[in-house]
Amino acid sequence: MIDRRRVKIKCCNKACGRTYALTRVLEDGENPRLLVECPYCGVEAVAELAQWRSESVVVSKGIEGEEQVVATSFVLPDVLPSRPVTDEDQG
Repeated sequence: MIDRRRVKIKCCNKACGRTYALTRVLEDGENPRLLVECPYCGVEAVAELAQWRSESVVVSKGIEGEEQVVATSFVLPDVLPSRPVTDEDQG
């Protein structure tokens, strides 16, 4: 599932620490995350999304019967924490 949202992220740079908002596509995958850059200090960071993933069963009823699909969405906090980018994040 692809979900486009405006998210608030707290900069991981202790010298900055500001909160900024970006519009991003949230894609579910094995390890969902956002690679971001603080617009104030320019530090690149990662916001992990896996802990905010929520799965629900969607039931569709029609003439041909019933179909159940597991839908994934993200229930995000008001401000996402971030951490500095590592070599593993870029490769």
